[in-house]
Amino acid sequence: MEAGLLRRGVDQRDGRRSLFVPPQEGRDVLARIRGFRCRVIAESTAGWSTADRAAPARLLTRFVRDFEATTTGT
Repeated sequence: MEAGLLRRGVDQRDGRRSLFVPPQEGRDVLARIRGFRCRVIAESTAGWSTADRAAPARLLTRFVRDFEATTTGT
């Protein structure tokens, strides 16, 4: 937060919780990180078949959804 990449907010549904919201500069940094990750993944899997590339993408999406449901109770 000292770098100004995150701002602390209050959860309107549960005041005991804090939300961390990136201002524009934080969103820009996240976009650069995501772009870098996408380039590295694309380069790393360039020789993979379409089916092989689809499998981890599908499973990671499923993992993230299930992880979020487990940790947030939704």
